[in-house]
Amino acid sequence: MHDDEKDTDSLLTDLVSARHKPSLVLYELSCAINDMPFDTVQRSTMDTAVSHLSDALGDCERIFHSPVPVVYTRFAARFVELFMLFVPLALYDEFGGYWNHWPL
Repeated sequence: MHDDEKDTDSLLTDLVSARHKPSLVLYELSCAINDMPFDTVQRSTMDTAVSHLSDALGDCERIFHSPVPVVYTRFAARFVELFMLFVPLALYDEFGGYWNHWPL
């Protein structure tokens, strides 16, 4: 087994066992950038991009974990109920020539 394959296998093992996979990926990305032969300006630019990506990830996590107000879920449920109630009425004329529309 080559060193690259060992590194890939250990990285995959770490990723599978990680509690928060996106944070591990951002950490590994940052480590990979530091290992590359970039000059200071390029490395700083790449680290800034990873930092912005981390901020966006945090924003998405906050949105994902925020609760949906009960008013919105009730409204959505009532809308779906009304929609399902009136769909047969809207489709009655469309199925006018067919024998199997009598339950509508």
